[in-house]
Amino acid sequence: MRIEALAVWDLLPGRLIELRPTAAAAAAAAVAVADDEPGSVLQENHLRSSAAAAAEGRVHTAYLGAFTIVDGAVDAAAMCRALARFVDRHGGLRTRFTVDGARIVRHRIPGDAVAFEAHGIGTVDHDAEIVLDATGWRGTHQEFFTNLYSAQANALRWPGFAFGFVDHGDQFTMFLGIDHAISDGVSQTFALNEIHEFYLAESQGLPLSPYTAHPTDSFIDYARIERAETATLSTSSPDVAELIEIYLANGGGMPRFALDLGLAPGETAPWFGVRQRLLDDAEANAFESLVTAAGFKVPSALYALLATLDREIAGRRSYFGINVVSSRSTGNFMLSQGWFCHFATVAFEIGETATFLECLSHAHQGYRRARRLASVSPELIFAGLLEAGVAPSEIFRSPNMVSYIDFRQFPANGSPAYDNGMQFTGEGRTSNASLWVTRESDGLYAGSQTPDTPVANSVIARYFTRMVAVLRDIVDTGDHRITDVDFDTIAEISFTGTARGHQAQPCT
Repeated sequence: MRIEALAVWDLLPGRLIELRPTAAAAAAAAVAVADDEPGSVLQENHLRSSAAAAAEGRVHTAYLGAFTIVDGAVDAAAMCRALARFVDRHGGLRTRFTVDGARIVRHRIPGDAVAFEAHGIGTVDHDAEIVLDATGWRGTHQEFFTNLYSAQANALRWPGFAFGFVDHGDQFTMFLGIDHAISDGVSQTFALNEIHEFYLAESQGLPLSPYTAHPTDSFIDYARIERAETATLSTSSPDVAELIEIYLANGGGMPRFALDLGLAPGETAPWFGVRQRLLDDAEANAFESLVTAAGFKVPSALYALLATLDREIAGRRSYFGINVVSSRSTGNFMLSQGWFCHFATVAFEIGETATFLECLSHAHQGYRRARRLASVSPELIFAGLLEAGVAPSEIFRSPNMVSYIDFRQFPANGSPAYDNGMQFTGEGRTSNASLWVTRESDGLYAGSQTPDTPVANSVIARYFTRMVAVLRDIVDTGDHRITDVDFDTIAEISFTGTARGHQAQPCT
C-alpha cells in the first residue's frame, strides 16, 4: 500500500465495469426515513461544506480514492455480492444525508435493501485512454475518475461512493472513490482488500481472514460516543483551555507551513503533488533503531525532524502543527469504515537546542500532550479563540497538517490486494504544503500537495532536499547538529514522483 496521485496509477487496458445500486436499492435509499443519530463533528462540518459548494456550483473534490490490481478472471455477479456484504458490514456506508440549514439529517438504508448490479460502461485502451459507450466521451483515466468521483462520491446521496473494476482478462483492477464524510485514509487502507476477500468468498468459497470476519462497530456508534463526550466540555474545561492557550501562544490562528509559498492571504492555487523516498529500507530501519534506542518512537522523531528543519531554514525556535491521528482506539472500531480522525495540535519549544536528539526530547513531550488533548472538538477550540478576540479569518482557514502511517502494521500486509494498493485524495486547490509521511516495505516516503506555482514548487523542492540531507546525516552519524542554513542556496530535489491536479468536467 502506498499514497500517490491518481495520475500516476498505471491502468491496464480492458473492459470498464461500474457497480451501481439496483433499482430497488436506489428506491429504498430515496425513501429511507430520517434517523435521530448524530453525525460526528468532522462529518457534519464536511457535509455543510459539501452542500454549500453544490449550492454555489463548485466541483466536489472532498473525496478519497483507492486502486489495486489482482490476478485472476473476474466474476461480476460475485463482485456485486461482495460489495453488498462490504456495505452491509459497515453501517456508516448505509447512510445518506440531507442538509437543512445548520441541521444535518441522517437517512439510514436497511441492510436487506443493499444490492448492486454491474454495468459495462466503456473500455480502457493500450494508452490508458478511456472511451465511454453511451456518449463516446474519450479521455485519460485521471480525467474519467476525477469526473466520476466528483459526481458520485458524495454522501449527500447514496451510496456516497463509486466502485467498479477493469477486466483485463487474467487480472482485474478494482477502483473506489468515496466521500471523506464516510471514510478516511485508514479506511481506504482496508477497503479494497476487504472487498476482495468477500469476492473470493463469493466466487471461490474461500474463508475470510480473521480480521475481515471480526465484528465491527459502526461509525454511527462512534459519532454518538463522540457527541456525548463533547457535550460534557466547554471552553473553560481544562483540556479545552489548555489547547486554546497553545493556539494563543502561537498567534491564535491555524498552523501554517514554515516558509512563504508565494500566495497572498486567502489565495489558493491548483495543487501540485510530490512524492519522495526519504530513506531506503535499510536506512529507515537504522533510523527507527536509533530513535528507539534513544527511548522514543518514530512519530515523535518526525516532529523533531520538522522542528529541526523549521529552525534551520526559517529560524523558528518553536514548532506548531497539526497531526492527523487515528481515533479507533475504543470499541470494535479498529477495522471499521468511517472518518475516525482527531486533529492533534503538536506544539513545543526548541529554543537554542543544538542537535536533533536534543530536539527529539522536546518533540516527544509535545507529541504526548497532543495525543492527550486530541479528542477535544475543533469547534470548542474555535469558540475559545473567538472569545479571545482572534480574527475569524485566522481561525477558519485550512491548516497545514502532517500525518504518519506505517503501512507495514496493517493486518492485510502481505496480501496481493493490499500490497498492490494505492490511495489518493481528491484534486482541488490548496494554500498549504501538508505532509504525508509513510513507512512502506521498501523505505520511508513523504508526499505533499502544494500550490502549483513556480514559487511554491521551488520552495517545496528545496525543503525536501534539506529534509533528505538531515535524515541521511542522522542515519550516517547517529545525530544531526542543527545549524542555520541559507535556504536560497539549497538545490532543488528531483522528486521520485510528481503529478498535477485535474479539474473535474462532465463526462457522462
